[in-house]
Formats: sequence, C-alpha cells, structure tokens
Amino acid sequence: MTLDEIIDGRDAEEMTVFDIDWEDDEFIIACIAGAPYKQLAQEGAEPFEVDFMSFQDACCYYRYTWDGNKLKRAVIENADLFDDDELDNGKDTDVWSEAKDLEAFPDIVENAFNNGEAFVEVIWEK
Repeated sequence: MTLDEIIDGRDAEEMTVFDIDWEDDEFIIACIAGAPYKQLAQEGAEPFEVDFMSFQDACCYYRYTWDGNKLKRAVIENADLFDDDELDNGKDTDVWSEAKDLEAFPDIVENAFNNGEAFVEVIWEK
C-alpha cells in the first residue's frame, strides 16, 4: 500500500484508526514513522492532532501534532507509566485494555503527555 493509497483524500484523523494494530503491517509502520502525517503537512494541511496506540514495537501511545509549522511525534511506552509493583499487578494491561475499549487515552496517559513525560521529536518543519 502506498502513502497515496493510505491518505486517499482523507484527513489525518480519518485515515488513522485508534488501535492501529488491526491494520496491515505497511500501514502500521508508515503511521508509526509519521510518513502519512508528514505528507499531509508538506501538502499544507490544516493543523491537526492524531492519537493512536500500537504494539508494533512495544505497547506505545502515539500523538502526532501539526501546528502549521512543525510536525511533532510524541511517544509514551505503556510500561513506563507504572512502577514495578503496578506492573506485577497488571495495571499496565488494565490501562491498555481501557484505552482500546474507550478508543481514547485514559487519564494516566493523557496526564503523562501533558506533564512532558513523552519522548517528543520534530519530524518535519517548514
């Protein structure tokens, strides 16, 4: 599947499913790398924010933000949100399942993004 086929006239939110691992591998890899979002930004898309989760490399939450000038990727690994006791008690699995059910980031994930706990990088800018 090419990027043009992935995008196919859709905006960033329309082309990205929340639990991205139910799509084909090329789609997962392209979205994790940010390729379709970069293409949209280069084509002059309106500002957008896209959230999704994937267990392609590890159970991670992804947020791509395009403000019209910079495209940023923020990533949080699910396990990094919990201490060892919480991991032993399956808290990470519970939160991952909650995110899948809600198709949205639970408060603990959203708070981590808002508190600067994500790995953030600019992947393209004008």
